[in-house]
Amino acid sequence: MVYFRLLPALVAASFALSWGTVSAQPIPESEVSLLQEMVRFLTGSNQDTQILPGQLANSLPEDLPLPEGAETVGSILRNSDSSARILLKVAQSLEEVFSSYQQQLLDANWQYLDSNSTNQGFLAVEPSEDTGDEMFKYASYCSPSESSLLLISLTSTQPQGNSQTLVEVELLESFNSGLQDSPVSICSQSGIDSPLPNLPPPADAFIGSGSNDGFRSDVEIESDLDAKALIDHYNRQFQQTNWTQIDSGEGELLEWSLWNFEDEQGRNWQGLLTITEVQNVPGQYSAYVQVIEQLPNN
Repeated sequence: MVYFRLLPALVAASFALSWGTVSAQPIPESEVSLLQEMVRFLTGSNQDTQILPGQLANSLPEDLPLPEGAETVGSILRNSDSSARILLKVAQSLEEVFSSYQQQLLDANWQYLDSNSTNQGFLAVEPSEDTGDEMFKYASYCSPSESSLLLISLTSTQPQGNSQTLVEVELLESFNSGLQDSPVSICSQSGIDSPLPNLPPPADAFIGSGSNDGFRSDVEIESDLDAKALIDHYNRQFQQTNWTQIDSGEGELLEWSLWNFEDEQGRNWQGLLTITEVQNVPGQYSAYVQVIEQLPNN
């Protein structure tokens, strides 16, 4: 999985000259190639991923609005699942951006998906009293045709005392769960309570950008723990919410576990949890979790 946390830093350092509005000016080809290689090296992505610093993807649907007044940081496209991630920045507070962008989406007939919980999936901190000062906000929407899933993640930053919000927009044209025999669209689950546990981080871990729609959550983690210790930490939280582990494994950079759960309505669920080391960047990880209803075979 590819994340944007390193991309803004590269952009800020490498092409202050090329910030633009949503319709950003093209960057010289030599600079684009260099930035692409830098981001691939730092994120561990492969040639299946296309990185467009300072540019929007050309394949965005015409009915997808973007936040008004946004500046384009860049786009990341993955050919394998036809997904697109776009990073934008807006010179407004998080609440202002969220409120106005949500209204844009609703006016364009995108359907807001209520995750039914504010504390599901990966959390930046342990659940606590609301301070009224949010730094992160997530939401998800279905396209008018219910053929695309849109995940938005907002992060509040305050450079030199000025309100600024980073907006990550992820568009999934075809939702593929990665779980066998579970061809269920997130859009069709909008009225179902998700059993995804809340997943607070280990002590002293730094949680970066990510997305969360109540059924699927991903996040960046910076920690002194290794991948095995990280997945053990999150596995315990699945166990504490009565999920049953049915499988697990590891690869060169990957730790994963597979889970089973039956809710109070008798619905069967599978959960997938993965921790992936960011190649060549010690202490950096990509964490992903998803739960999906297991439908009976007809």
